[in-house]
Amino acid sequence: MAAHVLLSRTVRAVLMKDLRIEARSREVLVTAALFGLLVALVAAAAFGGATTSPAVAAAGTLWTSQLFASVFAFARFWHRERENRAWTTTKLLAGDPLGIFAAKTIALFLVLVPVGALGLFATALFLHVPADRALLVVGALLLLAFIGFAALGTLFGLLTVETKARDLLLAVVLLPLLSPMALGAMATTRDVLLHAPVELWAGGFALTLVFDAIALGLGASLFRLVAR
Repeated sequence: MAAHVLLSRTVRAVLMKDLRIEARSREVLVTAALFGLLVALVAAAAFGGATTSPAVAAAGTLWTSQLFASVFAFARFWHRERENRAWTTTKLLAGDPLGIFAAKTIALFLVLVPVGALGLFATALFLHVPADRALLVVGALLLLAFIGFAALGTLFGLLTVETKARDLLLAVVLLPLLSPMALGAMATTRDVLLHAPVELWAGGFALTLVFDAIALGLGASLFRLVAR
């Protein structure tokens, strides 16, 4: 019982601290959203050729922009933890590594949600994707993927706190890990936007849930070791 109380208190304290800092500065949210918007614009110009289906172009644009915007958000988020050795203070005061992992993952997820919403809106606008139920399904897929993204961003972001070339290292590590998931999500998004039968894209949602479970389990297990 005492362990559960400590865990909940740690999650609440660390999460509220991160959200208050972000609410005041909006450093991570605004910069990641603008970066994602820029990547979406460039990707839309690259994918949106006359011979490319709008659904194919939209799938590539959306997930390319969200992949890079997510890694950018993780880098900015953990850069803040390195300033004035904030991570050391958090670790000493919070105590429970699992609670810190949960709080950081939730905080990153809450940052990624508006970034993803803006990216989805921009993709639909740039590539003239109809605003129908398919976009809601794609939005749900984004939310599911962001759970695993946030978990891995929390775990590997911590690894860069005490290292040199931190932002480069984070990108080098995370992009190969997140890219297979993003490629699978591109195919699922394409099928959804093409209004394919549910049977053709439901497996993509199942794979995303498996990805989330692995990311959360791996993150929770290794975060304790890395945080020591």
